[in-house]
Amino acid sequence: MKGRLTGTVRSVLFLCVLLAALACAATAFAADPEMETLLPGRWSEEYEGVETVLALGEDGVMSLSCRSTDGSFAWTCGGTWSFTFVPDYSDHLTLHFTLTNNPAYEGTEYDVECLYEAYTESWVENDTEQIALILTAVSCSGVCPFEEAFGSADVVLYRRLGPNMRIANCKEWVALREKPSKSATRLAKVPLGAPVLAYPESRSGDFILCVYHDQYGYILAQYLEPIE
Repeated sequence: MKGRLTGTVRSVLFLCVLLAALACAATAFAADPEMETLLPGRWSEEYEGVETVLALGEDGVMSLSCRSTDGSFAWTCGGTWSFTFVPDYSDHLTLHFTLTNNPAYEGTEYDVECLYEAYTESWVENDTEQIALILTAVSCSGVCPFEEAFGSADVVLYRRLGPNMRIANCKEWVALREKPSKSATRLAKVPLGAPVLAYPESRSGDFILCVYHDQYGYILAQYLEPIE
């Protein structure tokens, strides 16, 4: 599920609110058929002095790195991941850890499979799209690496996407319009060279959905060029 929120959201508060909401009303979140295409990539978070990065590869290979900011520990895990879309309920993400350099497991066979209910939320803050991946543990065949790092198998990880296009091919400015139409209400004047967060996949005719100064609207595609 993808929503849009505004304002400053602190990681700890967001974690507490989301997990409480999930515990009370998990069915309030609709399953997202697009999540499978959203999942691949790097998800990260720093919480209570622990930095973690979960990398989900397009090929189903997964890696997790955890380290403390005070340098007391640093270890990685590897394995595979799979996604199951569950219509009208919560989607499932399975992380199967089969490798680790965690000293606590030296000399032993490492095999831990964790099943999560998975959701996403997104909002724009300071012209940057913040995407949260909320994982609520359903079952684990062993001790979950997240639990070892954070003290809880439940976790919220983030991906942040900044401006990806800029205004070009105009004299001074272009219009950010309320709807994908030249006659639609103009929400703002976006100056030449200004960076915007654009969603080419949400193109409507000659217009592309964009965000400028946290305001959603449409800009003619001919006035947009990628930021290299």
